[in-house]
Amino acid sequence: MMTIKMNSPTLIYTPDHFRINPTVAVSRARKVQFTGKQADAKSTLSQDAFQKKEAAPGTPGMGTGPEKPGVTIWGGGNLGHAILADLIFQNQNAKLPVDTRLVIPRQSERAKTQQDTLKEAGYINLNDMLTNRSTRVPIESSQIFGAWEADKLADALKHSQTVFITLPDLPSARKAVLKTLLSADLTDKTIILAPGGEGGVLKAARLLSKRQAKGVTIGLLETGPYGARIKGTELASKRKSIVKVAAFPEKNTQKLLQDLDRLFPLQKDNGQKAIQFKPVSPIEIMLSGQNYIYHVAVALDSGNIARGHEYVHYLEGITPKVAERMEALDRERILIGKAFGLQLEPLNEALNNHYGIGLHPRYYDAFQACRGIYKSRMPAPDKLAHHRYVLEDLPGISVIERLGEIAGVPTPVTSQFRKEATENALRIGTQPHEIQGYRKALAALPGTIGQLNRYLKDPASWLRNKEVSHLKQSNDSKWESFLNIFRRMYRLVLDKMVKLKCFLGGKGR
Repeated sequence: MMTIKMNSPTLIYTPDHFRINPTVAVSRARKVQFTGKQADAKSTLSQDAFQKKEAAPGTPGMGTGPEKPGVTIWGGGNLGHAILADLIFQNQNAKLPVDTRLVIPRQSERAKTQQDTLKEAGYINLNDMLTNRSTRVPIESSQIFGAWEADKLADALKHSQTVFITLPDLPSARKAVLKTLLSADLTDKTIILAPGGEGGVLKAARLLSKRQAKGVTIGLLETGPYGARIKGTELASKRKSIVKVAAFPEKNTQKLLQDLDRLFPLQKDNGQKAIQFKPVSPIEIMLSGQNYIYHVAVALDSGNIARGHEYVHYLEGITPKVAERMEALDRERILIGKAFGLQLEPLNEALNNHYGIGLHPRYYDAFQACRGIYKSRMPAPDKLAHHRYVLEDLPGISVIERLGEIAGVPTPVTSQFRKEATENALRIGTQPHEIQGYRKALAALPGTIGQLNRYLKDPASWLRNKEVSHLKQSNDSKWESFLNIFRRMYRLVLDKMVKLKCFLGGKGR
């Protein structure tokens, strides 16, 4: 469950795998002023909406009772709903005064249907996939709303101490939301991206480090804290055992861990296991993003595309041959990590740590052991072109390649795989501009391991120092240009004076 620090607001950013109902609370939460654009291109947040001082009567968390920290979950997917249901459920059992609201990021028929279903039913059936326990979690209609509802979004962000953003690691989607958040007062808040993603880490570092808010913490999760899938009122969810986390700036890591531990406490009465949050460096979060292996290696495998129909992703899509390529990709990722001084966890070990399936040396056997956990289906090729496995996860391969270049580690398997996967994506209808990913951010990365580590420890300080250095160089250059002009003019005048003197001297004779 997720609790929030009363005296230090927290924002959390997670992917589209889980959706949450952001019910925002907290009476004394800081005033938020939003002047930026809405994450959804269809709506724009008005500044007036973010300057309202009082919430309407009956708004969750805004009553006259004791103060409540607020949680807003921005992103309507499986992950968001999983966090929402778990938070509400744990608040009931632990009597934790946390209000949560779920923000649906965009208008679509599917999102509207899901939203209407939950509002009409008034509950989510939370089915724990690991304990086989089912719990009915009550949902209030005020806890779910769209990002295009400016007043509700403004009020939620104003009174939130924690915000989960559960959007995919898509450059355009995350950039829009992060820019919107930058318009708010982020003082002493924490923004958590879950997952941090490969390229998403870079975009968050660059955008959010420009915001000089006092005490702001950016949290990066290796992965969402749940595996989940929702359909109607039925939510199948499983908590993960260990999730790696990193913080911008690095000095705020302990605060981030405290916030997460409050949000996800161990509840002995419901059989759920605790989530252990393991602090690591941002570079390890980037290299721990394995979706380009989990998803792309399966979805864009030529043999799987040739099927021409839907299939069970992990159990049917991961053949022994596909598993061998996944293992080869993982070996190169681990070698890059070693160059950065990291002991990365192999994919088969990660599966065991997340779900306790036992350690299987062969990757194929490890995925077959997940038979009772992973039941998601891979869409047919004609529906795969704009799927998140392609648009979100394929660009991540370029991040791994770039980190290999910086570390001086050859990545022949990864590079060949990127080429083949890109060709297959274009063949099924994906447009080239849709999978450009974070190329500009990658090109701007520092070129050595030491510089990159310093940059990711505190992006704001790095960028400030870089800007100061550029300004100094620019000023030095301007001063040097001025001196050169002055020198040329001096020599020109001196030359003219010498000629004039010679002319006058000759005339006198």
